[in-house]
Amino acid sequence: THARFLLRSSRSRPGPAISAGGIGGIAGSVPAVTTISPGALFSIYGQNFVPAGTSGSAEFVNGMLPTTLLGVCVSVEGVSAPLLDVFPGQINAVTPNVTLPQGEQPSTVEVIVTTGCGTPHPIQSMPQSVIVAAAAPEFFYFAHNANGQNPVAAVNSLSGAHVGPAALGPSFTPAHPGDLVTIYASGFGATNPGIAPGAIASGAAQVTSTATVTLGSMTLAPSDVLYAGAAPGELISQLNIRIPSGTPAGNQPLQIVIGGIASPPGAFLAIAEPGS
Repeated sequence: THARFLLRSSRSRPGPAISAGGIGGIAGSVPAVTTISPGALFSIYGQNFVPAGTSGSAEFVNGMLPTTLLGVCVSVEGVSAPLLDVFPGQINAVTPNVTLPQGEQPSTVEVIVTTGCGTPHPIQSMPQSVIVAAAAPEFFYFAHNANGQNPVAAVNSLSGAHVGPAALGPSFTPAHPGDLVTIYASGFGATNPGIAPGAIASGAAQVTSTATVTLGSMTLAPSDVLYAGAAPGELISQLNIRIPSGTPAGNQPLQIVIGGIASPPGAFLAIAEPGS
């Protein structure tokens, strides 16, 4: 009877479930980024991760994110993922170092969410497959628009002022040709020096793959791509560029290609009218 009660009570608890296609980039691009990469933040959408009304954000311990939060843990191809946030229907995590076979070509891995980690009766979700690649670049945005055309999260590299269209508010100004601009992103891939997934970058760490940047119809000269790598003091990536002379005014599409993998379309950087 006691054994039957334990079986019945464990079955009565709703187990975690990952939505079909519910794993991908954290920044909310449209279309969504459906690839993850080691060291990059990613999101898992589903249900029953924690009880309704419960949520938690991780605190760093010795400069690292934990792999268990509110009794929840995530594995990617059997490797524990550092966790940033846990909500009833969403988990934000960092892709651990999983093996990329065949010369770092993309491959499919299985993600499992487990609740009750560290207890006698953990409950696992059904596995959900996702593509993992050496890089999965995606810019962060100051705003999300229904048409998927979004202003990237950017600041003036010297002043720290927000760079964006004036419509975002009085603290935003478009960039001018010649300005140095820092743009925040995720998923730029391996860096030198390397950074353990879930660790804060203590300083600059340049990507090891070739990074190509286009702004509008212009491919930036290598001399205008000042840095692509880890954001010092953060979990994310950053891109530092010089706005080339002759860049047209307006919301100019921005894209980065790292190791042959492109960031999503729709990201843009606002460029000021001449003389403004």
